[in-house]
Amino acid sequence: MLKLVNRNKWIASAMVLGIASGSIVSLPWMGGAQTAYAATADTQSETGFVTQARTLGLMTGGNQGDFMAQKNLTRAEAAKILCSLFQLEVNNQPQTSFMDVSSDAWGAPYIEAVRAAGYMTGNGELFRPGDAITKEELIVSLVRAMDLQDAGTTDAQQNAVQVARNYGLLSEDASATDLKNPLNRESSAEVFVSLLDHPVGEVKSEGNTVRIGNIPYQLEGSLQGLFGENNKAVLKGAKIDLNRNLRTLTGVNKLEINADGGVFDGKGVSFDGRLIVNGSVTLKNMSSTGVLEIKGSGNQSVSAILENTTWSGVELGSKDAKLTATGTTKIDNLTLKNDASIMTEGNAAISRVSLQQGLGKLLVSGSIGLLDASQYVGVPFITLAKGAAINQLNLPEQKQPRDVIINYDAVKEAIGLVNGTKNSSSAGSVITDTDSKDKKKHDSDIISVDRSQLETEVHAAKELLERAGEGGTDQALYPAAAKESLSIAINQAMLVLNNTAATQAEVDQALSTLKQDVSVYTASVTEPVIGTQELTRLIQLASTILEQNRMVGDEFPPLWDDSLSQAIRFGNNVLEGNAPQNIVDREVESLGRVIKVYKASVKLRDVYLHFLDVTDRVENLKTDKARYKSIVREGSKVYLNPLSTTEQLDEWKQKIEGATESFLALQAADFSVLKNTLQEAQVIYDQSGSQNAELDNLIQEYTEKMHTAMTQQDVLNLNMELSQRLTEFTAPVPATTREKLQQLVQDIQLKLLSDPVARNYLNTEMQLLDQQTVQAHFALIMPFTPEEQLVISYNQLSQAKGTYIEKYNEKRLQLRDKVIEMQTSINGILLQNSGTLSAEAQQALSSASEHASTFLGLSSFELQDVVPVYEELQQVQNQYTAPIAVDTMLLNLNINLANNEVQTFGRHYTDQDNEELQGQINLANLVLNNPNSTQLQVDQANTDLITAFANYQSKWIVTDLDINELKNIANNLLTVNGTDPTTVYFHRVVDAFNRLDQYLPMPELKKNYMNLEDAIQEYKDFIDSQQQSSGTGSGDSSGGTTPLSDSDGTGSGDSSGGATSPSDSDGTGTGDSSGGTTPPSDSDGTGSSDSSGGTTPPSDSNGTGSGDSSGGATSPSDNSGTGSGDISGGATPPSDNSGTGSSDSSGEATPPSVSSGDDSGSIPGGSIDDVIIP
Repeated sequence: MLKLVNRNKWIASAMVLGIASGSIVSLPWMGGAQTAYAATADTQSETGFVTQARTLGLMTGGNQGDFMAQKNLTRAEAAKILCSLFQLEVNNQPQTSFMDVSSDAWGAPYIEAVRAAGYMTGNGELFRPGDAITKEELIVSLVRAMDLQDAGTTDAQQNAVQVARNYGLLSEDASATDLKNPLNRESSAEVFVSLLDHPVGEVKSEGNTVRIGNIPYQLEGSLQGLFGENNKAVLKGAKIDLNRNLRTLTGVNKLEINADGGVFDGKGVSFDGRLIVNGSVTLKNMSSTGVLEIKGSGNQSVSAILENTTWSGVELGSKDAKLTATGTTKIDNLTLKNDASIMTEGNAAISRVSLQQGLGKLLVSGSIGLLDASQYVGVPFITLAKGAAINQLNLPEQKQPRDVIINYDAVKEAIGLVNGTKNSSSAGSVITDTDSKDKKKHDSDIISVDRSQLETEVHAAKELLERAGEGGTDQALYPAAAKESLSIAINQAMLVLNNTAATQAEVDQALSTLKQDVSVYTASVTEPVIGTQELTRLIQLASTILEQNRMVGDEFPPLWDDSLSQAIRFGNNVLEGNAPQNIVDREVESLGRVIKVYKASVKLRDVYLHFLDVTDRVENLKTDKARYKSIVREGSKVYLNPLSTTEQLDEWKQKIEGATESFLALQAADFSVLKNTLQEAQVIYDQSGSQNAELDNLIQEYTEKMHTAMTQQDVLNLNMELSQRLTEFTAPVPATTREKLQQLVQDIQLKLLSDPVARNYLNTEMQLLDQQTVQAHFALIMPFTPEEQLVISYNQLSQAKGTYIEKYNEKRLQLRDKVIEMQTSINGILLQNSGTLSAEAQQALSSASEHASTFLGLSSFELQDVVPVYEELQQVQNQYTAPIAVDTMLLNLNINLANNEVQTFGRHYTDQDNEELQGQINLANLVLNNPNSTQLQVDQANTDLITAFANYQSKWIVTDLDINELKNIANNLLTVNGTDPTTVYFHRVVDAFNRLDQYLPMPELKKNYMNLEDAIQEYKDFIDSQQQSSGTGSGDSSGGTTPLSDSDGTGSGDSSGGATSPSDSDGTGTGDSSGGTTPPSDSDGTGSSDSSGGTTPPSDSNGTGSGDSSGGATSPSDNSGTGSGDISGGATPPSDNSGTGSSDSSGEATPPSVSSGDDSGSIPGGSIDDVIIP
């Protein structure tokens, strides 16, 4: 069964493992089946993260270049990646510490390395290397590896998850259920590469090497100062976006410092990234062409000191922040986004200060080149401290300096230019001494007014009102009238706050009034009305959908059912827990998404099963099925991936529906006409001496097109095209056999036997071709060689040539695959050992890898093209790298599973089915036992065996109809023959009957089905042996033999010498009046003679058979009944346990009465319902 859920996300730095607002990077959990994965080497479609993971050597994929992006990442693979990411020392000859990891397994060295480092500890004595690693397991491993600490909890698992959230590696809304889900290889590549780009954790510097979160990097140039040991404390908890070349840091794109306090000393470093400071930190000895952003955290005010630094731009966004520029600091542009104080000391200089809307106050100390207030509209808010100086002040039109500077009249001499014009002091006015004194006193009064408390209260009131606004967290808590009243109160307080003429008494009164208004507002809070109707409806809908579409059987795991069931449980938990409205709304959205993806999964499952049903009904599908094998397999992977989206499910549903339609259309197509035309073309080509390259290309073109034809119309169109194009070619006049043989010998000598490279790699094949060529040449030099001998030589040489070319192509493709394998290994060596290889080794390995890339880029190639590259790679690999371990664990496991299937269930398959699977098992064993097998060969053998095994198992599926039919056979057997419930055979049938349950998994169901078959057969054999040992047929007057009766019938003789069958083990046969013999009775019965000399058969344990007046045989009674003859000699059958059969006047047989039994008879030990309870 197939399921897909919404993608939850992780984040690296600001988020490798989840989604959160304001993150630097957000990474989706992408999404595989965990069974077989065929090679799909489509590197062109790979994501950038996959390509980087390859280049870094973290993940290399299969030996054919296939990355297997949608396959779940296993724990063994994760161990190898962690070793590479954190550059652990790996012992290639480890002593394994886990029972389920063999010392020769490919992953054993890496598993031991991560165990020793404490990154992955396994489960006691088990590591589960082949299991898919869950997100939670990977989180725990990363937290351990990066040495991220949190003293909040003691539980290892919970602590790791919380630590990941604290460091931004995991989103807050990631559910516990989602953390149990696996991670596919494509998403894993994204996680690990992003973690390299955005590391978190402690910074440790060692010369030109730095470890960030324990991930090692090489430092370039002045970056050593930035990540020096002296900055270790300040960088703790920082979020970093690095610019790197492989493992070498070349720059910083973004650095976010979360420390509060301390000194960040760049030691002269220069970078062009963005630096964000969220606490009070001193920055010194650095320069940046990027932007410094001082943000702060929450409402906490920040004090930042810039000492001997140079900045192109600084943004001050923290409320009430204080910025001090000292030493030789130079700031080209300072942008203020919130209330602040700025100060310059010593030789520090701020060239420009830009003010944005919304500022409430600004205190300036020191000198400013340009103060740009041209965009500001409002009341005065700037205060210049004593000694402050502004070279130029830019104002909006029709604004005067005193409109923005509170104490302008007192400090106007500190302002040089206003809007580019020299500032003047009230020119043309006549000011008396009294006026001057009064004005100075007034200015002094204004400056001494304390507005800080009123300003704080205004901001707090604004925040209250914002939270209750549209989309705010408190939107539903306050009535509209209360919000309106608070808004009016805030505006009244703002009028006093911004009034430069307001006295201290007026400011204090405004503060008191605003506090009262805020108290009234907060007291008006109401309980929110929680709307749960939609959530209730969705839970009911989801329950109905699940009940109607629940997966029955074991074709697929019930992962989608489990997902929807869990979503229903979550919804009920929210309803029962009286959650707030925002939680209810979020659950409505989540459940709606799960329902949508579940419906899509059901549709994909149904079309997939329909395809299997359609193809299983058609015979001889090997060729046709191959056309659709890959697309259907990919569709099943999407279904089996619990992280697939609704869109992906719908997309693959449509693809499989299209494949089904195409398959059905293909079955009706007749390719014979096109094949005949191609054969005609081949005849023309052969008659031309195989010299017509254009015709050869035409044949190849239409052979390929034939394999892509999907309908009958496609076939007819291709045949018409080919027939028309063949008219361009006319068959030449056939040459003589001698001429054709001469041309063939010449071609082979010039084009094939003269190739020295091929002779080295195909020596045996070339010798055979050479011998055949010599023989043909000998036939040619003999002038009187018969025509028929020339024909034989030509045919033999043509066949030898074809065989050689086939071997030639096999060899060049084999060497190309080895080139890919060795290049992948060499690239891994280069990346994993960067900085530790000698210059000679680095150069040799890099050069060989580049030559391989050049070769692999060729659109076509010959043996002489691949051999130099292959030999170079082989040489450098032997000289500088360790041998590649081959992992055969999966192949060995699947061979055992296939062998067990044949041995256990083989009799239910045809001989051909068994032979086909056994043949594939034998091929797999050849690869397994070949010490020279490569990983590529092992993987291919494993894939082929899995495919053959799946096809084999699909040939015999136990259906409900099969089960019912077999149970009916058992039921009838026990009913008719169940004469002795004490026998072991009887109880074996009963036990096997009760164990056969159609709801069991298919393997167990098959085994129980066969057990019941065996029990039935054994019981039948037992019954037959009992009849032969204790029952004997009686003769009649004519010497006829009496056949064996069935399990509960009794044969009787008649007056004409007919055969009378003996009774069973409890009954007795009877003789007739013409001298037939009577078989012996059982343990207590005795036969007696009748009036005409015939013997009377013995009765059973309690009954006695008696003869009649005419010599007719009377059948024995059963346990307590007695059969009696009639006046005409007709036989009366035995009665049942307590009934007695009686004769009628016409001599017809009268059936036994039934006094206590039922119509179905009885079985030993009671009625059938008493014994068999399925």
